[in-house]
Amino acid sequence: MMAKATRRRRANGEGSLYQTKSGLWRGAVTYTDPETGTTKRSSVASRSQSVARERLTALRRQLDLGSMPVDGSLTVGDYLDRWLEALRPRVKPSTWRSHDLAVRLYLRPSLGGQRVSRLTPTDVERMMARLQAKGHTATARNARATLRQALNAAVRDGAATRNVAVLATPPRAAPREMKVLSATEVRSLLGGTEDDEHGPLLALLVLTGMRSGEAFALMWHDHDTASATLAVRGTLAKGWDGEWRRAEPKTERSRRTLPLPDAATIALRRQSANQKRKRLAAGSAWDDQGFIFTDAIGRPLRQWVVGAALTRSLERLGLPHVRVHDLRHTAASMMLAQGVPLRTVSEHLGHAGLAITADLYVHLGEAQRREAAEALQRAVTGR
Repeated sequence: MMAKATRRRRANGEGSLYQTKSGLWRGAVTYTDPETGTTKRSSVASRSQSVARERLTALRRQLDLGSMPVDGSLTVGDYLDRWLEALRPRVKPSTWRSHDLAVRLYLRPSLGGQRVSRLTPTDVERMMARLQAKGHTATARNARATLRQALNAAVRDGAATRNVAVLATPPRAAPREMKVLSATEVRSLLGGTEDDEHGPLLALLVLTGMRSGEAFALMWHDHDTASATLAVRGTLAKGWDGEWRRAEPKTERSRRTLPLPDAATIALRRQSANQKRKRLAAGSAWDDQGFIFTDAIGRPLRQWVVGAALTRSLERLGLPHVRVHDLRHTAASMMLAQGVPLRTVSEHLGHAGLAITADLYVHLGEAQRREAAEALQRAVTGR
């Protein structure tokens, strides 16, 4: 009499593969959760036997490496909420707010209900295409960047097996539109705003090329009158409590000491006199925080206030419309036009690297390249 066949018990992590009546191939793996000690089961499925086997093999490999299987029920929205919560104490408030905005306005509405395990690069590309169709190409790129960072953490934590945002093709970047004032127009702006409330700030921005946030964060002790220099040590940013204060600079290279041209020094003297008048007018309401550029009661200025003032001044003087940030570009263009080396311009602007400066201002070097060609012509022909 033949011995009765016994069913072999599978070891922890060993998987099974079988076909259902509907023709679907399923694979399953049992394992012990090291944190709870409980036995769990994770499965894969496919219409193709070979694909199901590949997924089952990947699942076993993940267990062998000590990672827990991906939670197939976890949605993108739920994971993004967890990620934002974990991210909050590790980044600047402004950085966290930008990611939170991308999640709330774009990622959760488009992808939030989908499972992380089933998210595909095509899903991400469709999300970006919808934003592009509305003319929001930069927003689409930023939303993808946020999702890419979140999914990097998901892969690290075992909540996803791959980062589909990395695999998704990003929208093509729109050509940079850079407007600058000519040297003649800068002279008109400086002369025409000399007696304006925000004239000293506009003068400092166009004469130093500093970022507006850096200028708003300047304090009087940053100005060394003896050496005629200005120390850039931070940027104005909104804290977790909603208050504006000086925060760490954009990059470590943003920390720099700028030599001031005479016109900038004169502008700071005018600002000192302006602030004394404001302080007298405010009386006990004056909030002395030490900032150079302030509102009527000593609080740091906001970008929109200066932007509106610049627009009014340009219209009054009949000058081309430019943004506050374009004054920084104007300063760079004037330095390059005067033959200042690109590396020096980069350090003066506080860029993180020379490549950023070269990428931003490569078109501004056309005049210099033309001069170089004409110099070669004179050297060869003598005329």
